[in-house]
Amino acid sequence: YKTIGVLFMSSIFDTSQAPSDEVLLRVMMGGPNDPDIHALDDATILDVAHREMMAILGVRCAPTLSHLQRWPLAIAQYTVGHLARARELDARAATLHLSIGGTALHGVGVNDVLREGALLAERIANGIASP
Repeated sequence: YKTIGVLFMSSIFDTSQAPSDEVLLRVMMGGPNDPDIHALDDATILDVAHREMMAILGVRCAPTLSHLQRWPLAIAQYTVGHLARARELDARAATLHLSIGGTALHGVGVNDVLREGALLAERIANGIASP
């Protein structure tokens, strides 16, 4: 499969603007294992996404609306050793009494970013450097 993830937007957000009898899906494709997908034309990518949702989720109807957004470098792709490098960065920052945050240091999802932002704000407010 070319699909690397699917977000059920109409389940995650009350304001997804999907009609009550429909589901809004965000299908993510590509990544480091399939960087060539960006060379395909929009119609082909949308067709692949629909066929894969039929196979993976059992979708039985055509989409009522499709939109394609190309974000070739949208989600951080961790390489082997990322956790060790992140721990080393945190340890070095602590020795300098620094706090470091970012959108992909300790997780790439929205929940990860919100959690890390709250922890960083708490550490700064309490005068505590990165762990």
